[in-house]
Amino acid sequence: MINDDVTEPQANDRAPFLARSFACGSCFDGPMMNVHDRERLRSILPERRDAVADRWYDAIAGAGFVPISADTARRRLGGLLDRVIALLLDESVDCTEARALGAALAEMRYIHVKVVGRTLDALATYLLAELPAAQALALYPRLVTLCGELAIGHATQARAILLAEQEELRAAGEIARQRAEDDLWASEARFRAIFEDAAVGITLVDMAERRAVLGNPALARMLGYEREELYNLLFSAVTHPDDEPASMTLYRELADGRRDHYQLEKRYLRKDRGVIWGRLTVSLVRDPCGGAVFSIGMIEDITARKLAETELAEAHRQLLDNRDESRLHLARELHDGPVQDLHGAALHLELLKAYVRDPAGLEQVAVAQEVLRQAADTVHAAATSCGRRRSPRSAWRPNSARTSRASGRRIPR
Repeated sequence: MINDDVTEPQANDRAPFLARSFACGSCFDGPMMNVHDRERLRSILPERRDAVADRWYDAIAGAGFVPISADTARRRLGGLLDRVIALLLDESVDCTEARALGAALAEMRYIHVKVVGRTLDALATYLLAELPAAQALALYPRLVTLCGELAIGHATQARAILLAEQEELRAAGEIARQRAEDDLWASEARFRAIFEDAAVGITLVDMAERRAVLGNPALARMLGYEREELYNLLFSAVTHPDDEPASMTLYRELADGRRDHYQLEKRYLRKDRGVIWGRLTVSLVRDPCGGAVFSIGMIEDITARKLAETELAEAHRQLLDNRDESRLHLARELHDGPVQDLHGAALHLELLKAYVRDPAGLEQVAVAQEVLRQAADTVHAAATSCGRRRSPRSAWRPNSARTSRASGRRIPR
């Protein structure tokens, strides 16, 4: 029980009482409790520690995001509650310790302004609940004083945390900005190096105007213009008339969003009206809304390759012509030479059969005739494969009229 003999000091005695209360960092904390009351409360209040910690957590849980789990938060609030109980039952409320409690609460990232008010409500409602009225009345001023100091510590630490986080964000933003600037500079430097030193022509064309707004030195050399002359030059002015329809069709599809890139081999007109061949690769550059803004064109001079292809095609054509002529000549030679000779030899063997009386001799002559006929057929087939189509094979038959190339004699039927 609270000692009833301890009463609130009168107005003329308040100054010494306040001086004693704030001495050594303590605060005014209401009527003093005797040792007996304090010990009884030391045994009562810890028994409800876990339940009060749960209620405290529930009261402040919705006041902002806390990057710890619920179990961890309840465990830490239980530890803070032990310190709260110790402060309430001390001789006087230690302001430094009370502010440290507020700082610890803020370090848990409970930094919303509503946390302190909800803390006071939760502790007053659940920590002092069911205590005898006299004890609750004695502890409530201490609790108010404690929460007041806790609020100071909480506000100070919350402000420090917010300032530190803001500084971290500012520093991170500055680092990100610097990195973005460095990346942009590096990207522009790489593009500039590629653009200026590339061996192929590069141009940046405004999609709406179809005019070049940038052109690199390689393109200027390729087309025979000064670099400044390339700016605002319509690409149709340097496109060969025969290739302009195909080029315009692809460009319109690019401008309409039907394609993002295309590649085309076409002829270009130089400033001196000479003609070169180029392989054009075009890619579309869009704005953040997806609209076509620019196109980047890369032009490779393929004139030498085209000339080589033309020369190769002509050489191939001549080779085919010569080959056909050679095949026809060979076919004529085979047909008019070896084929006729073989047929003449076969005819001579046929005449020889009239003078042979021995059956074995006749059989040998017949075998020789068959060999000659097969040889004539083989040579005839070779002549046909060389490109000269003739009537079906004119194999030798007995009693047919042929002219022997070997003897020049006309053999009667």
